[in-house]
Amino acid sequence: DLLFRVIECDRMIILIPNAEHDWFPHYMRRKQSPGKFYPLAVSQSIIKKVTQDQIGVAIKNTSLEKITSQSESILMLGIRSAMCVPIKIKNTIVGLAYADILFSDHFFDEFELQLLVAIANQASIAIENCRLHAELHEQDKVRNELKIAQDIQNNLLPKTNPKIPKCDFVFKCKPAEEVGGDYMDWFP
Repeated sequence: DLLFRVIECDRMIILIPNAEHDWFPHYMRRKQSPGKFYPLAVSQSIIKKVTQDQIGVAIKNTSLEKITSQSESILMLGIRSAMCVPIKIKNTIVGLAYADILFSDHFFDEFELQLLVAIANQASIAIENCRLHAELHEQDKVRNELKIAQDIQNNLLPKTNPKIPKCDFVFKCKPAEEVGGDYMDWFP
């Protein structure tokens, strides 16, 4: 939302990969322009270049750039200017920040590309923090479940030893991990 207010564009899209590693729009902002059609599709030639080179790309004027002048998606969508940057965590692209201009006469410049790169870098930190938080939460959940299983297992073990004259009975059950597969009981 902040980028959409700072960078003059018609669409701002965050793309993430699906299981087949295809990029699909996860979030999209567009200008509120009555009567304007905003397609959901994006320039595949720009996406391909960014994912292959793993660097941001700004196409100032799509009709003049070699990479985009003959691109079917650019021509079909009517994209005049576009830029895309990878959102990377440890050299792995986890998302793409994409912006384009369909209707206005503005063309992206290097400053806007650097701004998009800076925000994508901050987003990658936030995404990694969220991932780590979710991982810790899952580990806590597993630990809690194991503690419950351990308590249940301990409650299944006998509480007292048999009382037989001239005999002493002792047992201790301590699993190697939180929970074990062993069970014991006394039978007359």
